[in-house]
Amino acid sequence: MKKFAVLFAVFSAVLLCAAETPVFYASFDENYQGNGKENRVIKGSHAQKELPALIDGISGKAALIGASEDKSQAFNILYPASGVLNSQCGTVSFWCKAINWDMADPYYHVFFRARGGDAELILYKVPHPMFSFLIGPLRSVDGKKVWVEMRGNVTRWKRNEWHFVTAVWDNGKGALYLDGKLAREKEIPYMPGEFIRFGAGGLYPTKWQGKPGNSAIDELKIYDRALTAEEISAAYAAAVAGK
Repeated sequence: MKKFAVLFAVFSAVLLCAAETPVFYASFDENYQGNGKENRVIKGSHAQKELPALIDGISGKAALIGASEDKSQAFNILYPASGVLNSQCGTVSFWCKAINWDMADPYYHVFFRARGGDAELILYKVPHPMFSFLIGPLRSVDGKKVWVEMRGNVTRWKRNEWHFVTAVWDNGKGALYLDGKLAREKEIPYMPGEFIRFGAGGLYPTKWQGKPGNSAIDELKIYDRALTAEEISAAYAAAVAGK
């Protein structure tokens, strides 16, 4: 019965995702570059002259992200957002893990961030055992920031333990999924403007207060539409079955 369940999960994921091609996919198995549609190569830039070695991932290799303890070195990879991130609808998914920090620590740990002149999107662990998806414009309305945050509890997540994060947005609505399950969804009354660039590990990891620590990110994918709950659940089940 268990074997049948595993095979069914894999088969379901194949059916749901067979026709779906990410507009960006970075496996980090050999390098830091991403691949787009029609075999487009999307090169990533790194702040350091000598790139940190790729580390063991959920599948193959993964990218080290975060910063050195003294914040003299930033571990993040930057990419152009043009033709990749759709501000009105889309999906970002990846596998991640904490390496030398715990979920209860009082610091921010950024796994993904995209920004534009009037656009912000962040996927990060906040100074509580919560994982957050922030999206919206940078501008204020009536003197107030109008971005939206969706959070999920990650109290039980442990260091060096892989987890699957998915954020979707479409038609004024957004949702955060953790390990294939819906954590939180909200209305997005003000959608972001055009994104200019995005970063695996954020854009400015050394500028956040506290200790960024070291983390890992793997299998980073971006879609130009919002994946369904069924597709997200199937993708998680297929990856777990393939471990």
